[in-house]
Amino acid sequence: MPNNKSKIFFASLLVLLFSIFVASFLPQKIIRHDIIFFALSLFFAGLLFYFSKNKKIFIILIFFAVFFFGFWRYSIGLPKNYPNRIWYYNGGEHKIIGVIVKEPDVRQTSQKLEIKVKTLDNKTRDIKGKILVSVDLYPVFAYGDKLEFICILRAPEKYQGFSYDRYLARYDIYSVCCYPKILSHSQLIENNLVEKFYKNIYSFKDKVRLLINSSLSKDESDFARAIILGDKRALSVEVRENFSKSGLSHIAVISGLHISIIVALLMFFLIFVGLNRNSAFYASGFFLFLYIILIGAPASATRAGLMGFLLLLSLKIGRLNRIANSLLLAAVILLLINPRLLRDDIGFQLSFLAVLGIIYIYPKIRSALWVKRVLEKIFIFKKLKNNFSIFIINTICITLSAQIITAPILLYNFGDVSLIAPVSNILVLWLLPFLLISLFAAIILGLIFPSLSTLFFLPTGLILKYILFIAEKFS
Repeated sequence: MPNNKSKIFFASLLVLLFSIFVASFLPQKIIRHDIIFFALSLFFAGLLFYFSKNKKIFIILIFFAVFFFGFWRYSIGLPKNYPNRIWYYNGGEHKIIGVIVKEPDVRQTSQKLEIKVKTLDNKTRDIKGKILVSVDLYPVFAYGDKLEFICILRAPEKYQGFSYDRYLARYDIYSVCCYPKILSHSQLIENNLVEKFYKNIYSFKDKVRLLINSSLSKDESDFARAIILGDKRALSVEVRENFSKSGLSHIAVISGLHISIIVALLMFFLIFVGLNRNSAFYASGFFLFLYIILIGAPASATRAGLMGFLLLLSLKIGRLNRIANSLLLAAVILLLINPRLLRDDIGFQLSFLAVLGIIYIYPKIRSALWVKRVLEKIFIFKKLKNNFSIFIINTICITLSAQIITAPILLYNFGDVSLIAPVSNILVLWLLPFLLISLFAAIILGLIFPSLSTLFFLPTGLILKYILFIAEKFS
């Protein structure tokens, strides 16, 4: 019976996942009937009491109740066009007072600010909602700043085939404003622990940015900031194209795929250097926590971190498939919090699939006879020490398993998949644990002894140079 209950629970999670997926593709005029979906879910749940002894009907009723519950959850997440919502005023020019609630996204010629609205046109009535505001590079803005400005609110629209409106909707943003007239700009005093927490994180990130910029060359510092701080706009267009063409884009940005591969490689690396499985698990988990804090703990990285932690847990247990139910449960919980993630958040898709690939595909690749035979014929593996060769083999197999299962998502969203990617990844990914450990060590030592920072960053610089060289040549 416990096994049957586990199977029913697992199947119910799949049904809920499927219902949210279907709901995300239905026209809004159909899916907005949240009362009907909630009533249907309650109806089928109520019938369970009458068919509790008929196992087949009982299970079918559970699935129907869960299915309509998924529809209802997606429906109530759709924006309601009420006068106290900022998007209600799209199309008009308004005077707005708001606070920056996310670290500014600084680009080559502009900044994008996520602003939570406080007042509209000097009205005392509370207005809820956020606006994405594009402004010039200067003056410099920061998290927590209070702005008063005049702008024309517009609804986000599709841009060159990209569903920009759906992309912003996952952040509950339904209004955009381009280059407003800024009337005043002041720093808001933090009045709660959350604001102080983020303010301190972003202040620390600025110190780390300055340290990295002063210790490495331009391309190397841009690359280092991209992988350690999440400064995805730091890389030049040329370097981004090199990474894309060589199949190394996932290294240059913090994504679900990136975090999943990193934590798996880090755990194997720690086991390789002598730690037992339990110690490697706790050390990798602590690193994952620090990593997410350092990049500012955005929701996307926190979700990917949860998936990464489940992967670490499965590696600790030693039987990867035992964590599959927990992985699915975590995905469903995240979707109940924000159901738009399933269709519109590529990072969520990549992190979930990457962990799924490592759980199910990695063991098969690792134990495949043809893999062993191929690697045995590669000269370098005959020369390496046994433990190190195992670490390299695990790196190759983990990378391939994650990339195989995420390739359809990358192809669908970006239109191409690099055919040279397996080779370039083999040459680069085994260095990721060394890169991250040397980078973290250099940052810590550089903050303590700033006059010696260039010396501390020397090993990191060499690894970054090598990865940039591989990306360029293989592009």
